[in-house]
Amino acid sequence: MNNILIIEDDVNIRNNVVEILEINGYKPKAASDGLDALAILKNYHPDLIISDILMPNLTGLELKEKLESCDIFKKIPFIFLSAKADLQDIREGMNLGADDYLTKPFKLADLLKTIKIRLSKQQDSKEEKTISFQDNHIDELKQKLNKLSSAEKKVLTLLAQNFSSVEIGKKLFLSTKTIQNHRANMVRKLKFTGTNSLLDFAIRCTLAGIL
Repeated sequence: MNNILIIEDDVNIRNNVVEILEINGYKPKAASDGLDALAILKNYHPDLIISDILMPNLTGLELKEKLESCDIFKKIPFIFLSAKADLQDIREGMNLGADDYLTKPFKLADLLKTIKIRLSKQQDSKEEKTISFQDNHIDELKQKLNKLSSAEKKVLTLLAQNFSSVEIGKKLFLSTKTIQNHRANMVRKLKFTGTNSLLDFAIRCTLAGIL
């Protein structure tokens, strides 16, 4: 049974994640912010850490930076939760050594899948960790990106920067409806299930330096 530390200041999200992890056979422990987590880690060694980025007292980024200075904790798989697709925060988190991220609202199935992958990688290899867009194969991202038109790539680039359809339309001098059509076409071409998947793809392509 794997020990998992969840650090989240939103009590509803925190309780929901704890409950779903318990149901799926994990042994979770919860912290309300980064300072709370540091206190818990004095007597607790989790197999994986899940942390929100924006929190009072000590942010997820600040917590990860502190843990990176300790050989014991820097090797623990670390997943960030982001309230929005803030590319700068996500990039900073990955540069600090985080293994993956999920943007809120996220599906519990996606959370469980990410946890399983990270624990499996930790079990299979003790090698130095690589960031998630490397794990997900840059060549595969490129193949998908090549399916898009130049206009769609422009929309995707702005989408990765968390601009809305209205804002993207203004920047590209296109109507909101045209931008929405571009987004729908990209979802169809890439066989995604929704706009959140498209946003995740846009961010991963940007982090990989191919968009």
